[in-house]
Amino acid sequence: LESYETAETVYTDWQILEKGEDHEKVFVASAPTHILDGYVHVFQDMEVSIAAVESIAQAIARHIPKVLVSPTPVEPGKSAQKTKEKAKDVTTATAQPVAAPKPMGSLAVVLENSEILLMIVNSKNHIELTSVLPKETLSHPEEFLTEISDMRTFYDKKTAVSSIGKVFITGEGVTEELRNKVSSQLAVPAEFLQIRYPGIGSADALSFYPV
Repeated sequence: LESYETAETVYTDWQILEKGEDHEKVFVASAPTHILDGYVHVFQDMEVSIAAVESIAQAIARHIPKVLVSPTPVEPGKSAQKTKEKAKDVTTATAQPVAAPKPMGSLAVVLENSEILLMIVNSKNHIELTSVLPKETLSHPEEFLTEISDMRTFYDKKTAVSSIGKVFITGEGVTEELRNKVSSQLAVPAEFLQIRYPGIGSADALSFYPV
C-alpha cells in the first residue's frame, strides 16, 4: 500500500477467514483503481451487473475441491499355528480397523499472463501461504521447483504435520510435463483445475480458468 500516493488510487478490502478465542485471521487485498475500473467499464458496456470483485487467490481457493486422503493400508497380519500331528503354517487375515479419510490441504499453481501464483490452502480451503513468481521462472525448472518445496517445508513446520495432500494446476500454458514435475517434486498427486465445456479443448479451458 505504501507504493500508492493516496487512498483514492487504490481499492482495499478484507475478509475474516477464521475466528479463534483470542485471535482472528484476516485476508486483506488491494488493487490500483485504474485496473479494477477498466474491468468495471468493460462489463458496464456489456450491461452486465457486477456483484463483487475478489482477488484471484480468493477466487481459486473457493473452487479447489476438498482433499481427503485415505490412510496407508496396513498389510494383514500373519500367524503360524502348529498341531501335534503335523506342523503347518496357516496364514490368517487379521481384521484391521478402517480409518476415515483425513482432510488435508493442497497447493494451487496458477499460471497467468506474466506471473505464477503459488498458493497453499488448508483443509478448510482457507489461504495459508502465497508466493508470486515471474512466469519466466518456468525457464529455470530448478528455481521453480525449489520455491514450491520451500513453501511446503515452511508450512509443514508451521503445522507440524505433512499438510499437502494434492496439487491443482491451472492457467495459460500448463502442460502434462509441468504437472508431473510438480507431483514428483512434492511426492503427492497433481491434477488440472478446469471447467469442462463441450466443444472447448482442454488447453483453452485451462487457460481461461483463472480469468
